[in-house]
Amino acid sequence: MEYELQDKEGGTLKILVTGLPPWHDMEHLAQYISQNGHEVRHLMVEAPAHYHFSPEEQATDVLERVRREWSPDLWICACPELYPPPRAIENVTIPTVAFISDWNLYQPQLAYNLARFDRVCSDRLGSQVLQLHNAQPEYLQPLYSQRSLVHKPLNLQRDIDILFLGNMNHAIHRNRGAILEKVASLSDTYLVVIDGELPHDEYATLMNRARIVVNYSVRHEMNLRSFETLACGALLFQEANNLEIRDWLVDGEDVVLYSPSSLVPLLEHYLENEVERTTLAASGAAKARNLSAEQRMDTLFNTLADTRYNVRPFVDFDITIRRLAEAYLYAPALPLQQRSLVFPELEALYKSHPHRPETHLALGCYHMDAIKSDQQSDARKSTENHLKSAITHFNEVTRLAPELIIGWLNLALAIRSTKNLKLEYECMLQALSAGDCSHGGLLLGKVTDYYYADWRLSLALGHANANLLHAFAASRLSQLALESGDAKTTLQHAKRAIALHPEVPLPYELAGKAMILDSRWLDAAEILGQGLRFTAFDFTYRKIYLDVLNHLGRNEEASALAKESRRLCKAWRRKSEEAASFTDS
Repeated sequence: MEYELQDKEGGTLKILVTGLPPWHDMEHLAQYISQNGHEVRHLMVEAPAHYHFSPEEQATDVLERVRREWSPDLWICACPELYPPPRAIENVTIPTVAFISDWNLYQPQLAYNLARFDRVCSDRLGSQVLQLHNAQPEYLQPLYSQRSLVHKPLNLQRDIDILFLGNMNHAIHRNRGAILEKVASLSDTYLVVIDGELPHDEYATLMNRARIVVNYSVRHEMNLRSFETLACGALLFQEANNLEIRDWLVDGEDVVLYSPSSLVPLLEHYLENEVERTTLAASGAAKARNLSAEQRMDTLFNTLADTRYNVRPFVDFDITIRRLAEAYLYAPALPLQQRSLVFPELEALYKSHPHRPETHLALGCYHMDAIKSDQQSDARKSTENHLKSAITHFNEVTRLAPELIIGWLNLALAIRSTKNLKLEYECMLQALSAGDCSHGGLLLGKVTDYYYADWRLSLALGHANANLLHAFAASRLSQLALESGDAKTTLQHAKRAIALHPEVPLPYELAGKAMILDSRWLDAAEILGQGLRFTAFDFTYRKIYLDVLNHLGRNEEASALAKESRRLCKAWRRKSEEAASFTDS
């Protein structure tokens, strides 16, 4: 794919881009290229691109191959936490820039690896708080954009009063969940639609049917929804403590900025005053074109033009750190071929440092990850082998470093797959008494787990401490005790988890269930009521609490909870069928 470009004043930059950049894809990139801006070409392992590279290739070799027909001035790596660049990019002799996105989840992948680049760009909050080694992020402009070919006016009737479309994982989006419950509380009066991620065309259609779109960004950045809402012509509601939006939009003219206390009154106001709503929405839509990636890219590229190549700090790191960083970088790669690079690095690390606990932690994590992605025909045998290897390595960690909490937690999580609950319980008890939370990036877990998501964020912010890990262990011990019918021990561990890290709903639910087992219904109602504020659209939790209130004959409270729960189900359309399960008595 070739484009005829005209030089701009000051010269045309030739920019090579790896990964998922703000313009999303080749079709969107063509919109920018057609405007005769800087010359940009895309490099990927897979997917449509101008150039491709194999996982085994060194970055210097890739660059040499590209230069045979086109010589870039600058190499941008977008979202390296998910789309890693070619190997050893720290050795190339042209300026390099990394754009990072979900640092709240992927700090362990970024902590050392961003020292491979001459320059690092993030959202504004990341530039202020993200903890890295020998790298300092800077904020230049928002990293996201609408897809202008998809997110555009469709001239549809705006029959949805309030809309939210996006990630409904409340372990990550804790504050958003609370905001969306406030929005859903209006579903008896207005047509409220809340849903998860959808195909682009369906997403754009719903955006075009919305009068108001409520947004809440995880890092107080201008996220994708900010741009998509404006481009589709709905009125954007954005959290008032957003750190970027005031650079581009004016509150009360192009956008409505809300606080938790002002959200509902503002929604009611603009839904009852259609002229005001349409005026603000039209003003925001008028700014959408200039906010698109194809319009902002020249400004961004002109700013990056003064980036200079230098010797990158990564080359001076200890070989152990570099090998672990390599494994960190490629383990979560979305191009699955790049994950093949992990084991050779860990194998080399094992040969050179077989007695370091981090070596065995990393190898254990590799084998646990391999179980999830194993595509071999004899999957059962392969799974057994990987699990056995993982347990062996985690056992070695606990032998080499018995004070290391991550070792005990990972061993317990691996043993869980063997269904040896007694041994898992013993390992979790050891985690409770361990005090060293080093190598926290190697904790096994899922981003849907509140403790794991909070732990990853604490690493990014530099706030990681043993209390959170001990709360995680105590909560799991409570679960195991409940499964064995031991109400007293269940409650003991649940209360400890709450005391150490009170923002997670699970231990409140476990404590409530333990109290129900002991027929302590009043105490169960109290603890479940305390934990309700930490839930979001958790209908299982709500049903337990409702049963307790009904058992106690607290009809007024039960009726209020049932009605509120029905409104939540009604708004979140994928859960609408659950509304019937919430009765007043």
